[in-house]
Amino acid sequence: MGSGFGVDPEVVRNHARSLDGPFSMVEGAAKAANQVGLGGFDHYGLFLQAVVPPVLEMCLSDAGEAIESTAELGKVIGQVLEGTAATYEDVDAQIAADLEKVAKEMD
Repeated sequence: MGSGFGVDPEVVRNHARSLDGPFSMVEGAAKAANQVGLGGFDHYGLFLQAVVPPVLEMCLSDAGEAIESTAELGKVIGQVLEGTAATYEDVDAQIAADLEKVAKEMD
């Protein structure tokens, strides 16, 4: 018989905590992206100021939203890993309790 997966829930939790650093930087990038603006539109000329600025604003908005979504994904991954660690512990505790019952019945 195999020896199981051998997952240490604390290692999973440590991994979840290690994601805080990189994803907090992504969150900072999202905040910065949402503050970026184009400034005045006069320098595009009469005809281009009706076309270029709206297109650029749309691209900047999409980029900011994408970065924000990535930051949110990081938080969700951390929460899922924490939940996974708790599930491993719960299953281990239940199996230990079941094995203790079997051991008592065998005595």
